Amino acid sequence: PGARREAARYLGHQGSADAVEPLIDCYRQSSDPGVREAVVGALGRVALATRGPNDPPDTRVRSTLEAATGDKSRAVRETADQWLERVRSEW
Repeated sequence: PGARREAARYLGHQGSADAVEPLIDCYRQSSDPGVREAVVGALGRVALATRGPNDPPDTRVRSTLEAATGDKSRAVRETADQWLERVRSEW
């Protein structure tokens, strides 16, 4: 789980739209809350980094962040809430 968590963080800091699908897949498949939390943060960073002023929001990212607000892990839910709040003004 540690390597996946670090990989998610790395992808988030890279801010590439190419990372969206792998991150979403990782979120869906991981049973480790630390990995899911890192993925949620990475998706939030990617959302901010890749959206241009006239671009619509990436619905895949938005729906995953919204789904994460119902995650069984409190830390994941809180991270999702924080990122949704940060990107809400952009969407």
